[in-house]
Amino acid sequence: MKLLPKITIIFLLTLMVFLSTFSYLAIKNEKASILSILKKEGTLILHTISSVSSNYLDEQNFSELNIFLITVIENYDNLAYLEVSKDNELISRINKDAILNDNLLIFKEKVTVLKKYVGDIEIGLSQKEYDKIIDKNIKEYIILVLSLFVFLFIVLIYIVKHFFLSYINKLKTHMELIGSGEYHESLKISTSDEFEELSNSINDMSKHINESYINLQQLTMIQDKQKKDLEEANKSKDDFLANMSHELKTPLNSINIISSVMTKNKDNKLEEEHVKNLKIINSCGNDLLCLINDVLDVSKLEAKEVSLNYETIDFYKMMYEIKDMIEPQVLQKNLIFEFDCNLDIDFIYSDKNRIKQVLKNFLSNSLKFVEEGKIKLAAKDEDENIRIYVEDNGIGIPEDRLEKIFERFKQVDGSTTRKYGGTGLGLAICKEIIELLNGTIEVTSKINEGSTFSIVIPKNLEKVDKTAEVKEVEESFETLIEIENEEIDEYLENTNKKNILFLHDEPINYLNIIVELKIENNVTQVSSLLDLTTKIDTNNSFDLIIIDINKLDLEKLKEIMKNSNNRFIIIYNTDTKIDNEIENSASLCIDKTLSKEDIIKAIKGVYDE
Repeated sequence: MKLLPKITIIFLLTLMVFLSTFSYLAIKNEKASILSILKKEGTLILHTISSVSSNYLDEQNFSELNIFLITVIENYDNLAYLEVSKDNELISRINKDAILNDNLLIFKEKVTVLKKYVGDIEIGLSQKEYDKIIDKNIKEYIILVLSLFVFLFIVLIYIVKHFFLSYINKLKTHMELIGSGEYHESLKISTSDEFEELSNSINDMSKHINESYINLQQLTMIQDKQKKDLEEANKSKDDFLANMSHELKTPLNSINIISSVMTKNKDNKLEEEHVKNLKIINSCGNDLLCLINDVLDVSKLEAKEVSLNYETIDFYKMMYEIKDMIEPQVLQKNLIFEFDCNLDIDFIYSDKNRIKQVLKNFLSNSLKFVEEGKIKLAAKDEDENIRIYVEDNGIGIPEDRLEKIFERFKQVDGSTTRKYGGTGLGLAICKEIIELLNGTIEVTSKINEGSTFSIVIPKNLEKVDKTAEVKEVEESFETLIEIENEEIDEYLENTNKKNILFLHDEPINYLNIIVELKIENNVTQVSSLLDLTTKIDTNNSFDLIIIDINKLDLEKLKEIMKNSNNRFIIIYNTDTKIDNEIENSASLCIDKTLSKEDIIKAIKGVYDE
């Protein structure tokens, strides 16, 4: 609402209240005055009638009394009726029907002659004429009030518009100029009051803004130049890193490969000290390669050039690949490794390599900071998301440093870098990668108790293409069939073969083991307990039955083993407790985390008995 309407409304309301109160009091006073006059008139008429009527009543000359009463009522316009009675008996009553109504003033008086009671007289005076006078006065008051109201309103509008709003409009116009950037204009108001003081203050403000604007323009020019310089420097840095990465990684990869091969010392030409030094070279080379990759990742993240390769992922298979990668390193350090992944988690849609990169960083940190105890890799289903976490019994992180560890080049303190190495880039890269995957990264830790690093990523189930995974499994089986038909037969022509029945649902993971076993044996593969039972029933001449018990119905398996005379080898996960009945019925139980060579050696040890 504009200022003028506001002022007008407030003034009108105030004026209406004032004039209404004034009118009410004036009319009330007028009514009181007229009522007083009417009462005096009635009293006077009553006394007059009473004095004249006393003689008629005393003499009981009622006919003359009646003539007198008629004469009286005709001479008084406001007299509505006259009534004479004695001892509640009506003697005479004269009415004037034209003004006889309920709105009457009643006057009564006892008539005496020489203190002798002779009768009662009652008169009724009409207020009709007086009401007319009051109505007329009210109309005059209303006309007067409205005229005064309109006059004062016009005066108010004139005063507000010419002596108040004109200055406000000047102030408004000048502030609009300031808002549009015209800071040099001056506002001139000479009223020797608050408007002049306000205009002077605005002029001072405009002067300071103009000076600040000039300084800001100069500063902006400097910043623009600095920005261009920084962009050019940053581009030069990115170009340098891109060029140097190739120049550094090519010879570094050669160093790592050659040193790794030489550490095996197959020809026994190197002394133990030389092999030890080569291992140091290889370790340092790998650390340097990781550092180069981290720096390149940071550069790509800064330039927003990191591309995500979304695909349908067999989640459990991915987790198992990470487990197989890290577990030997954990065991080599004499630590306990725990793996807990919900088998119900099926497929997700995300970037497999980026998830692996983050989890490998978590696990590498745990390996670095845990001297004794355990490292755990686990995953939990959380409706639309998946939570993956790495838990360890390492050195822990102070609570006041938890928020900083995801910043670039930040570690817990300088001693950590000196003792354990690292640049402080890994966790920062992990955080930015997970955010690109629309996930979150969390950490909980206590000093000397350990840390838990978690990532929560969306499953994106609506984008999952399960046919891709089915196709991958089919292709794996086709590969095995081709190997059976083309390559393996060349080794099996003149061999005394054993018949082996192998139950598993991981054709890719067991590919190398199957190929190795088929060099000397006939291997039949099945993927379910139903197929296993069918094969045993149709051909009970198997020398050995190998079963991976992952995801199997153990009660059905126990029944099959109980009713069969075959020898069984059970392959199990370290985090799966083997049923005692199954363990006692089997010829051998093999830990699935063992190397391919150890698993094959254990199997051969059974069928060679």
